[in-house]
Amino acid sequence: MERPPEHLLDAAGKRLLRSQLEPSGWTLNETGSGNDYGVDFDVEVFERGHSTGMTFKLQLKSTANGQVSADGSFVSVELTRSHLEYWLSLRSPLVLAVANLADDQIVWTLPQARKELREQLAASREQKTFRIRIPSEQHLGHGTEPLRESVSSTALLLSAESIREASLGNFIESSKLASDPNALIKTFEEKATALRLEQADRAFRLGNRDEAATLLQGARIDDSSEPGQRFAAILIREKLELQACARNGGQAGDVSMIGLAAAKELQAVAPRGRKDMRLFAAIRRKESELDVLVGKQTLLLGIMKNGSPALDVLLRFAQLSEAVRWKYRHVLTLVRFALASPYGWAQAQAIVHAAMSLPLMARQATFIGAHDAATALGNQALELCKIAVQLSRETGPDQRAFAAVAALSVDHRDGSPARVWADSIHSELPSELKQGYEGVLKRVVRRHGGEVLEGDIVTSDDQLLLNLAWAMDPKRDPQ
Repeated sequence: MERPPEHLLDAAGKRLLRSQLEPSGWTLNETGSGNDYGVDFDVEVFERGHSTGMTFKLQLKSTANGQVSADGSFVSVELTRSHLEYWLSLRSPLVLAVANLADDQIVWTLPQARKELREQLAASREQKTFRIRIPSEQHLGHGTEPLRESVSSTALLLSAESIREASLGNFIESSKLASDPNALIKTFEEKATALRLEQADRAFRLGNRDEAATLLQGARIDDSSEPGQRFAAILIREKLELQACARNGGQAGDVSMIGLAAAKELQAVAPRGRKDMRLFAAIRRKESELDVLVGKQTLLLGIMKNGSPALDVLLRFAQLSEAVRWKYRHVLTLVRFALASPYGWAQAQAIVHAAMSLPLMARQATFIGAHDAATALGNQALELCKIAVQLSRETGPDQRAFAAVAALSVDHRDGSPARVWADSIHSELPSELKQGYEGVLKRVVRRHGGEVLEGDIVTSDDQLLLNLAWAMDPKRDPQ
């Protein structure tokens, strides 16, 4: 009697799965209750022969050719409502793995970590089947570490959901079993603060400034707070202050001085933090000082363009040019050091900030006829943006979006190397970040055409005099 083809397919998929997980020391115990879309395996993660304590459930779907999209970017799997509801009810992580025997690849996903599945279930009570897409690049051929990290994140999510759903009485009773209730309280306070900061940052990115400010205030950050949280709060407050400055018609130097003040705060907090934080603060301090100097130089350049400047303006411009040259070298030295260090992965944002002063320097070089220097500065700015994107592969899409926006300040024109590269990064971003990039691009194009936009600083005659006084005063130069 011959075995049914689906049994042979199932057995081949299980062999492939074991061949990709067991060499890492992981154990796979069949539950015998898979029924195609139930739970096929209980998996335990081992490292160097020792259990890590991490376990998860796994459902395996085997296919002879796979339901791969036309462009090969994802695998499509149909799920029944009953199985999806069951998986989402579990309080242990569940991995859905699809074994494509045509190319010996296994792609995977964790349905419990996919918010859109819960939203689809809630939106349509009558829908009986759902289709889930699994990115083709999310396969076990890349090793087990990405899967392990996703299982760990999902386990935390499920634990948080369990705490949220527990009644106050049950929560209090279970907390009595803790060995150190005070440590438990402190831990919950720290995590609540971290969540408020994350939500504040997200609210700001979505344009909800008032909500972001309220969440930041609710985080109650003070000198006793954990250094990483103080860092995050400083960076969020900086963005809020910059936006308020633009809305309220601040002085030309206010923007760069806000950045410098934030950098000084970061550097004051950094000694209590991790080494990557100290390096980040050092880069931000130097690039913020460079930004102030370049801003002053740009103001004087505007005066020089409009007629024959006084001798003291020319001398001051020369003094600032020398200061900018040395500060630029300091910034590049720190960036090179960061890239050669074990902490380069955490420096993407600081490196993009460093890149953003260079287009202004390039325009100044063009004005004085140093065209080769201007080209070199533009190329350096774009290269820093590219480096930041490579580093941000470790830290998420926000920094890639920031780098793409920064590249527009190098050259936003269609077909330019900076624009082509920025557009390529834009195509990889999540939808909400794509919208932000497109909004910035529209504003840059309109502003380049001479249009004054809402939030732009319009300089009055009185402000012009104040700006000139600020630019001419060497005592207010960063040292």
